[in-house]
Amino acid sequence: MTDRFSWTASFGRWRGVALQVHLIFFLFAAAVFFVEWHYLESRGPYAGTGLVTILVVLISAIAHELAHGFAASTLGGGLRELVVTPWGGPSDLQMPADPRERFIVSAAGPFFNATVFAIGAFLLISTDKSSLAMLVDPLNPFAFRFGDQMEISLIKIVTWVNFQMFLVNMIPAFPFDGSRLLRSTLLIFNPRKSTLQVENRVLFVGIVTGIGMFPLAYFARDYNYGDFQPTWFYLLVSGILLIFGARYGYFLSVLEAQQELHLLDQYMNYEICDEVENTETWMNEFEEDTIAEWIHDQENRKKIAERSVAIDEETRVDAILKKLHESGRDALSEDERAFLNRVSQQYRKRRELRS
Repeated sequence: MTDRFSWTASFGRWRGVALQVHLIFFLFAAAVFFVEWHYLESRGPYAGTGLVTILVVLISAIAHELAHGFAASTLGGGLRELVVTPWGGPSDLQMPADPRERFIVSAAGPFFNATVFAIGAFLLISTDKSSLAMLVDPLNPFAFRFGDQMEISLIKIVTWVNFQMFLVNMIPAFPFDGSRLLRSTLLIFNPRKSTLQVENRVLFVGIVTGIGMFPLAYFARDYNYGDFQPTWFYLLVSGILLIFGARYGYFLSVLEAQQELHLLDQYMNYEICDEVENTETWMNEFEEDTIAEWIHDQENRKKIAERSVAIDEETRVDAILKKLHESGRDALSEDERAFLNRVSQQYRKRRELRS
């Protein structure tokens, strides 16, 4: 099923990871078949070169992305969707937060391609089957040969394809891994840089890289070799695509950062609301408990005060009664008489309430 919005074709899920092949890969395959038909139609022994090259690119691109996913999974991230393009793919990776770990994840794919190239180059050069200059030449692909040369020609194609994939992914512009490596490097050396500052620098490097292709195209205007001519045209087109790619990657990164900030704001708002609600609930409970404790404390204080007053009154009443018994009523002062009358009234009221 083709996703018309992401321009990818789905090939199911493998171990929980969705496999998508981008439209660019199908266009690349068509271009490879066209090149084979145009340049190799009269070379019978080289028939099948296009199909073999496409299969090698497909397998190498999937392995490239799986290397990213393995590194991400090892460092706490993961691979949610694998998207295949001729250079690897804009797969959906759950990247770790640390810039150094992000650098490792971004470098894992090109490192795999470089390792395959190193092994293939060592085997071919040590047996005098090819030279380093031929293996790294981007405009001189190898043809597939049947018969006795089939294994050697296949190793040459695998080696050449993986070097080109490594070389392309080192370009510091979107959508290649070089832009991710540059972004991570900037954050490693200056972690306080804002997203906008980092993306501005990545954009600048990408545009400069694209512009740098123009003088190369000018100096290569008379330098044509191999089957792909003219060389200056490919360099010129590559420069234009890199400039547009850098600008497009900049807007994507800034938009993604804005979306993340928006989601973070929403999350923080929800968290704040929850905190406010929890705080209000806690405060209400605290106030209720505090008021209840205060009332209870006041009641205790009142009881203690009343008890203390009662004890004082009883003590004073005992002293007045003793004085009355010993010296008679005339010995009492006006205050003592008034106090004794007041206490007598209170006792009388208490008896009336009890009865």
